[in-house]
Amino acid sequence: MTQVPETGIYATSVGNMYESRSLISLELRQNYIKSVSLLENVPDEEKDWHPDTNNRVLDLLVRPSMYCIRIGESYVCDA
Repeated sequence: MTQVPETGIYATSVGNMYESRSLISLELRQNYIKSVSLLENVPDEEKDWHPDTNNRVLDLLVRPSMYCIRIGESYVCDA
């Protein structure tokens, strides 16, 4: 498995997919989790559960399958 020691980024078993468990600081990770928890703490009737997941996958801001992007293949306009 190829790894860049400075960043901790390494290739996964899925082609063109990379992962790092050390690239994001602990402080940033904790702030992110705290912020996302605000989105999760809504009444059950307002939660947007992903279809066919038996209420196990919660779509917080957007449904990922509706707004996916493939780098190098998806059309992106200049803003």
